[in-house]
Amino acid sequence: MITKEAKQRLKILLFWKKHGLKATKDAFGAKRSTLYSWNKIYQESEQKIESLIPNPKRQLTEERE
Repeated sequence: MITKEAKQRLKILLFWKKHGLKATKDAFGAKRSTLYSWNKIYQESEQKIESLIPNPKRQLTEERE
């Protein structure tokens, strides 16, 4: 099941690709590192929106790095 948050993340990624980092930060408050992280996950999954579903285990790992 695709969550609302996954859809929102995709919307933010697409906005970023179209309008750039500054506009995305202004519009959504997203950090550069977060955008690159989401984009990496999304691209590695062959652009499957399901990859953008929040994963609590992955978030804990990212916070520790």
